[in-house]
Amino acid sequence: MKKLLILLCAVASLSVTACKKDAKEIQKIIDILGLKAPNAPKSFGKNPPSINYDLFDHFYVGSESEGTGLSLTVYCESVGYSYNWYKGIPEENWQILENKNTNNIDIKVESDTVYYVCEIISADGKSRSYSNVCKIECGTRRTSNIGKIVMRNTSTGELSIADSISYSGGGPIGVVCDVNFDGTPKTIIHYSQGNQCVWASSNAEGKGKVIPFNRECGSDNFGILIQNVTDVNESNYPAFYYCSNINKVYDEYVEWYLPSEYEMMVAVLNAKSINSAITKFPVNSSVNFVTPSQIQNYNFWTSSMKTDVGNACEVKNNYFNHEYSVSSLSQPMSSTFIPRAVCEYKAYPRNNQ
Repeated sequence: MKKLLILLCAVASLSVTACKKDAKEIQKIIDILGLKAPNAPKSFGKNPPSINYDLFDHFYVGSESEGTGLSLTVYCESVGYSYNWYKGIPEENWQILENKNTNNIDIKVESDTVYYVCEIISADGKSRSYSNVCKIECGTRRTSNIGKIVMRNTSTGELSIADSISYSGGGPIGVVCDVNFDGTPKTIIHYSQGNQCVWASSNAEGKGKVIPFNRECGSDNFGILIQNVTDVNESNYPAFYYCSNINKVYDEYVEWYLPSEYEMMVAVLNAKSINSAITKFPVNSSVNFVTPSQIQNYNFWTSSMKTDVGNACEVKNNYFNHEYSVSSLSQPMSSTFIPRAVCEYKAYPRNNQ
């Protein structure tokens, strides 16, 4: 009786559309949509669709970016599948999103917290797989540090955040673009950006043997690169080179790197908050001689790669009248896009100069 009661309570929370399914199908949806195992991908039937490019687990978005467009995508190894997308809001019903039967979906970021999951169905309809559940949290207490200005103390190496710029003991190095699960600052984006460049030159060493790169951690990607090639220089890997050798002011020892696919997507999602902070940075002053650059209608390189040799991920940012649409695409490494550096929010070595 106890198991039956739990099942009935869970079924009551599903949408009317989902409740029309038979008992076994309802149980599958209960398992996938977070009532039992929120982020565990599951498959059913014989030879279910194989997901080789899943959703990100979460995006933390500042309140200013409510309404920003975002493309969510799942990749499978074969063709001929059909897709269902589900949307869930805490304390409300899950709903199937009608007429969303492709492997990607364009959404608008909503206030508070919303979940999405994709169901992939085999051609014969007998087998299916589910993506992980993607949480998009916008404008909550957890996301309140997004858009804060980051200062570095040159004596201690410590970082601090504020709403305005201070030069007491150091100076500004960037803006918080992502936070941890507990709301503390996680990633900083630099206030400037590089010029358009290729991801790697045609004669760059080891392009094939460093694939695939991590989708979520750009600092790991840079570590992979320097372990596999002998010379990460401006000619061979200009996007990586720019980020690791960015013209620093107070941050000579800060570990700047080319962001991963996820890191660049979340930065562009938070472009409104970041741009608002960057307007406070001085231009060509005696203590800050790098020109601040807002995130606008550019496509940005990431350090991530798709599994195809010779293709790297770029984050496409469509910007018009302060409305954004963010998606991630795969491009030949000979394409030219903007590099923009990020770093982790942590203590760095003090400046001994």
